[in-house]
Amino acid sequence: GPDAKFGETTVEIRFPVTVGLSLHEYYEDGDGNDDTFGYAQFGARAGVPLDMPGGMGEWTLNAGVSLLVLGQNMRDYNEGDGHEFIATIGLAVEF
Repeated sequence: GPDAKFGETTVEIRFPVTVGLSLHEYYEDGDGNDDTFGYAQFGARAGVPLDMPGGMGEWTLNAGVSLLVLGQNMRDYNEGDGHEFIATIGLAVEF
């Protein structure tokens, strides 16, 4: 993925895409009708390395936003709501 420089800080930028598909009888409705398309999720995520004292590992602050789009059967289970925006923030530590 692309990286961006802000002064001395390099920000790692990613654009993840996930698609959930059913080969057979996974995304079913209450009547047993199968839907091949379950969901798709599109997003953007950025990671910023944090300066930590030596011996504490590599720390990264991660933040992201994504759009979740549901297939018809999953939309029905979700009371007709077919999409959702999701924001995340996290901390990763590597030793």
